[in-house]
Order: sequence, then C-alpha cells, then structure tokens
Amino acid sequence: MIFFFRRTSVPPNIDNFSLEHYGIKFSLNRLVPGVDNVRYDVRLSPELIKSTTKIIQYLIADKTQTYKIMGIDIKPSRNDFQKEFENCYSEVLIGAVNQAKMQKEIQIDFLAQTALVKMILGEIRAQYEYMIQCYIKAIRKIELSSSKNLAAVIKFKEQLSDVRYNRSFILRNTGLDFFHYLAEIQDKQIKQIREINFGSEVAIYSDIFTNPILHIEDSHDDFFMMDEYNILLGRRFDDPDQYSTLIDLLKDIFSQILTPAGQTQMSVNTGTQTKHAIDVNELIKQDRNIDRLLNFFNTKAQYKLFKKEKRPKKEIRGLKERIKQQKKLFAFFYRRFNHKGLIKKITASNDIHPLARDYCPPLMPQQIVQFLIKPGSRRQIIRQLKISERFYGRSFSIKPLKKQVRSWKNISGKKRKEIFINFLKGFIRYHRDFENYKLLKDAMDIINITTDENIINLSRANHTLFEFLMPQESVSHEKPIINHVIIKADVRGSTAITQQMQERGLNPASYFSLNFFNPITEILPDYGATKVFIEGDAIILAITEHEKTPEGWYGVARACGLSMNILTIVKRYNLQCLKKSFPILELGIGISYQSSPPAFLFDENNKIMISPAINHADRLSSCAKSLKKRLGNSKKPFNLYVYQAGKANQFVTGEDAAYIRYNVNGIELSPAAFMKLTEEIELKAIETVIPEVINERINIYIGKYQTVSGKFKKLLIREAPIREFVPAKEGTGIGKPSKKYYEVVTNPHFYNSFEKLI
Repeated sequence: MIFFFRRTSVPPNIDNFSLEHYGIKFSLNRLVPGVDNVRYDVRLSPELIKSTTKIIQYLIADKTQTYKIMGIDIKPSRNDFQKEFENCYSEVLIGAVNQAKMQKEIQIDFLAQTALVKMILGEIRAQYEYMIQCYIKAIRKIELSSSKNLAAVIKFKEQLSDVRYNRSFILRNTGLDFFHYLAEIQDKQIKQIREINFGSEVAIYSDIFTNPILHIEDSHDDFFMMDEYNILLGRRFDDPDQYSTLIDLLKDIFSQILTPAGQTQMSVNTGTQTKHAIDVNELIKQDRNIDRLLNFFNTKAQYKLFKKEKRPKKEIRGLKERIKQQKKLFAFFYRRFNHKGLIKKITASNDIHPLARDYCPPLMPQQIVQFLIKPGSRRQIIRQLKISERFYGRSFSIKPLKKQVRSWKNISGKKRKEIFINFLKGFIRYHRDFENYKLLKDAMDIINITTDENIINLSRANHTLFEFLMPQESVSHEKPIINHVIIKADVRGSTAITQQMQERGLNPASYFSLNFFNPITEILPDYGATKVFIEGDAIILAITEHEKTPEGWYGVARACGLSMNILTIVKRYNLQCLKKSFPILELGIGISYQSSPPAFLFDENNKIMISPAINHADRLSSCAKSLKKRLGNSKKPFNLYVYQAGKANQFVTGEDAAYIRYNVNGIELSPAAFMKLTEEIELKAIETVIPEVINERINIYIGKYQTVSGKFKKLLIREAPIREFVPAKEGTGIGKPSKKYYEVVTNPHFYNSFEKLI
C-alpha cells in the first residue's frame, strides 16, 4: 500500500531533533547445538543451583509469611543467604565471561546469562508449588490425626486459598525483587569485567533480564499493564487500541515524519522488511524520543527556567523554536490518534485503576472504559453488576462509575494532552519489553539445562556441552604457559647514589631495599608478575599467561599498570633523595610481548628464564645519551620519543642503529604488545588536542583493565609516528612515517581530560 500526504496532514520537519535508536545485540546463533541438534546443552553449577533454591525459598516464605509451614529456620538472616548466593552467582558469571574471552565469542556469555535466567524463573515457580504442597501436607496430616484440630484445618485452608488467589502477585513480586537484586550484583563487578573485555555495547542486562514481563503468565494482563505501564489495551481483533494496531499506527506515523514532505513512503505493513522499517521500530522502542518530539510541557518549563536564570539569548531562542516544532508534531500525532477514535479511550482508561480494583471481576477493565465513553453500553453493564451481586455476595454501587463519567467529561485540554504523552511513553516501554521478552523466551526455549550424567558425558565427548561452574567444581591442574610479557626498567643514577652514601658512611643496600626494591616486590602479586632479574641498574619482570585460564589473560594490560606503579614508587623515592641531597633515579621502561612460552634453564635450584623478549624490552627501555642531552633541557609533553636513525647516525651501532630513543621516565610498548593489548581489553581510539599539554593532534587509546585482586584501573596509550631524526634540527622529525610507536601515558592531565570516557 502506498499512501500520499494530503495537504492538511503534511508532517512537520524533525531535522532539528536528535532521536535515539534502540537496538540490542543478542543472539546465540553462532554456538553449536547439543546432542539433539536443536537445543544448547548447558550444565550449571550444582552449588549455585542449591544456593538459588535456598534464597528463593526464603524470599517466598518472607513474602507470604509461611516460614513455619515450609519448615524454614528463620535464625539465619536473609543477608546470610544473599552473601552465599552472591558469591556463587558472581563466580559463575565471571567464569562465563572468561570462557567467552578464551574462545573469542561473546555469545557464550549470553548463553550463560540466559541459562541462569531460565533456571531462576523455574526455581521461583518450583518453590511456589513447594509452598502449596507444604500446605496440602499439613492439612492432610491434621485431618488424618486422631485429634482433629478443626480450627487449624480451617486456618490453613484459608491461607492456602489466599496464596493460590494471589499466585500471580507472589510470583511477579518475587521475580521482580530477585532480578533487580541480580542486576545489582552484575553492576558491582561483572559489568565492568564484561566491558573491559567486550565493550560497553554488550551490557544488555538491565533491558532484557530485568524485564517485568518475564514474571507474569499473561503479557497482556490488564492489571499488569495498568500497574507497570499505566496503559490499558484492547483485546478484540477489531479494537482500535489493540496492541498490533497501535504498533502499525506508530510505525506509519514515524515513517511519515522521517520522510521528506512531498515524497511517497512505502507502508511498513507490506511485509517487506526494509532497512527503513527496521530503523522505525528501533526509534519506536526508545521512549525518550516521545519527550524529545512531543513534550512541549517539559520544554516550556525549561524555557521559563532559562529566562529566570538569564541564560544566553541564543539558548532561549532555541527552546522557543523547539516548543513551536514540538506543538506541531504533537498536533500531528494527536490528530492521527483522534481520527482512529483513540483519544477518548486513552483518556478514559487513564484513571480507572481504582475502579477496576472494585468492579473487576465481575467486569473487565475495558467494560469500565466503555461505560465512560459509550452511554449506550451502560444499561447492559448495570444489569450485569446486578446479576453478579448474588454470586459475589455483595452489592455494586453505580455511583462511583457515574462520578467517573462526570470527571472524565470535565478533563481539561491540557490534561488530555499530558495523558496522551504519558500513554505513548508507557506503550512504547511495553512494546520494548514485550519484544525483549520474546527475544529472551525464544533463547530460553532452545537451552537444555541438564543434570543427566548420560547427556552430560555424551555432549562433553562431542564438544557441545557448555559448563558454567564454580572454580572448585572444575578439575584443576597446572596449565602450560602459552605466552609471556617482559617488563624491563632501566634504572639510571643508582651508581652515583651508592657512591655518595658510601662516602657519608651510610648503607646503600638497606636504603635501596626499604625505599625501592621492597615496595616494588610488594605490588608484583597484584599484577601477576614475577622477578626475572633485579640489580641496581636493571629490573626485569615477567607476566606469563597459561592455557585455559582466560581470567589471567591481561598480561600486557597488567604490565602497563605495573610499569606505571613502578614509576610512582620511583617518584616517591626521588623525593626522599632530594631531602637528603642525593642524586635522583631515572627510569626508562620497555614492555615486550612474545606469543610463545619462554625457555627455562636451571642453575642448581635457580630457575632462569630465557626469552628474546628480554633483549627487545632492553632496547625499548634505552635512552640515547646525546639525544637526551639535546632534548632534555626542553619541556616535553611526553616522556618518550622514538626516531628512525639516519644513515650516518653517531648515537648507536649494530642492530640498534634502526631507531634511537628519548626515554626519560617513559614506558614504551612494543607493537606486538599493543596488538595483544587490543585483544585483552576494549580500547576506544580518540584523535584529540589537549591545550594544557600539547596543541598538536594526537592519537590516544583509552581503556580499563582488572588487577589480580579485582581492582579496575585506567589506561591511556599514545600512538605516534616514527619519523627520521635530523640532528641539525634538534630532535624534530621529517619525512613520511612508515611505522608507529606506543607510549603508556602517565601525564595526569590526560587522565583528567578523559575521566568521563574511561
């Protein structure tokens, strides 16, 4: 169907509105199905399942006050159950992220989260049924006993009737509370671990897994929609406010406002899934777009505030123009809905919630709406209430309904507009949640959570079993080294300090140990590093990564963090030296990565590492003396500069003749180490100028990593071209760069500038 805009209904221009697209990247389609070739075989941690059962059983007993009937000891507090569960849940999900990292497949993490949701939802329903069975057993036990306690039987039957009647309410509230608790656990630590490995776009938990529709059995339940979204939708196929009819109408409207005036637009109802139609749906699922497009009430309030605060005239004029555009857009939406006869139903259904609680049953909420807007329906509805009185044992007064009719008729024009905007926002949130629910339900339907040993063994043998276990539930053994990182710190100035201290009759060994070597040794475990070689003018450290231990695959990131920390220790050490009039230490640090395990030899009981990365890190940490002499006196924004040596270079010979370095308290990362870093954590590339530091445009990579102890640290990497060094121009580079070098940034101005992005 092709429609053409009529002159009276040309949509307003929306070029000045910045609309948000809503899209979730969630799929399991790259994973291998299990033994039935349809579903994914998943084995979950038995310890986690046991802990989940305990906390949900306690939660349901707490909500229904059925501790005694369910045989639950109330001495342990809810905090005890939560602590145990939180530990299990966190460890299993962190393990899933590590599995996803190891196999470079984020869908493994999606599978783990979905399987846990399926298990927890099933457990909530199972524990509710367990409570029902506890009541039935208690009643039967009393009835079969020799001394029948009729009062106790009546009491238990009344309580059983109550929990059965409130089944939906109990399941829904238990689920909502528990899943918001799960979201809090995710936000504490798991979210950051996921983001540093896969980026922020995979943080989908809050939208999919805290979806309220997950916890009800009828996604179109009237009371649920009124409670959660403040909307009421038609149920019959021909109702104008039926869900699918409203979605089609909104897609039609959004398609029109997105199409320039005078052009035709293919209807989204043709069945052709064009890219434009998909974009329209992504716009519709973002409720903030309604405020941006239509909510001139909010903009008016902002306009008044700006005038009161005497903001710049340009800002005030901009708001005034926005109000004008929003009013036009509002009129366009309102007219389309009014033409379908929807405005009356929307305004009538806005305030019926209290009435619905009193009159439903026997009425349906939609019948109350009909009573308000259709006088011809009232006689039949009154007759139905009269007939129902004998079945419900109470009378139904008509006065509140008639009062609501008068109230609805007297709604002001402004109030109707506000109700319309709120309805659209509520309906869009419902549409988003309903589509996310279908997405997750489809995924849960193809997951087979199994405890059958035969299926587990068969699936594991065929490499189709996904196991999400606690660390202690997995078979542990020492894993072979697969690669390693070397950190070389070239310590300069220690000889002069030693000489001065000896001349004063002081002990340089204890001074170095207490203020330099001991502090460095103390921080090594937090970065997973070990000593290779340490003496007065050289520190060589190593970080190794092992097979099937993705939780430790942050070797380069941790090496960068360790190097920055060593520089901090040196700065603190130099302050002590200045107080005692000793020469200060200077460092040059190089980080080299080798994508293979190192070799080892033994000198008696001493294990000695052999690796080409040690020599490479040594070159990265070096500083050409003549280059340092020329550049050291000028203020430099960075601590590292790398140049390509000329043909007649006087600074270096042999293999090192290719490049010369100025590395004074700087940290150089080898290209191979930088590439490994991009695999370890998510890095954002930014080209920027920071006037406080340098006026030239620079390339910066921003990210976060996690230490062994679980702390999250910030990391900035500078990428710069290697240019030819020209001695006559005192360190300036010329020529087209062919390669790049990488510096771990330590300048605090950069971290302050990028604080919001890290």
